Amino acid sequence: MGIALALLAIFAVMAALMYLNRLPALVALPLMAVGIALVARLPWRDLALIVSDGTFYLHKAYATAIMGAILAEIVAKTGVAETMVKKAAELGGDRPLALSLLLTAVVALLFTTLGGLGAVIMVATIVFPILLALGVPGLTVGSLFLLGMSLGGVFNLTNWQLYKETLALPTGTILSF
Repeated sequence: MGIALALLAIFAVMAALMYLNRLPALVALPLMAVGIALVARLPWRDLALIVSDGTFYLHKAYATAIMGAILAEIVAKTGVAETMVKKAAELGGDRPLALSLLLTAVVALLFTTLGGLGAVIMVATIVFPILLALGVPGLTVGSLFLLGMSLGGVFNLTNWQLYKETLALPTGTILSF
């Protein structure tokens, strides 16, 4: 029980430091790996393997994440996301159901390329006020946003690469899922 609590504490502390922008993920994740290895009482040679070889196991996922981040930044800087949401709102007019479905589809489309907390905040700050102003309940707006985001995430190539590399899944398994 003590080891489980220590592992949970390491995770919680690192997650909090990343969330509060006190520690970048690039530093926090290796520190978390070393902390977990120490709590699990791994031999020193295994700890050395974690430090020296650990990042190389995710090299394809890292490269894909970097390229995905570049694409997401282009989408954000060019105003494509805002334009798509505003055009959908214009098409939907004053019909809450139609606009809700249309914006959910737009959110799904956007998250086939976007990823990360910044993108979620950027899109949500546009979509939420539009739907709330039409009288759509907040819980419904949040649920539709999460549905669209998750649906788009299924088709996000960065996520596919992560599934392939980290979970060692073949493309056919990911595709059938």
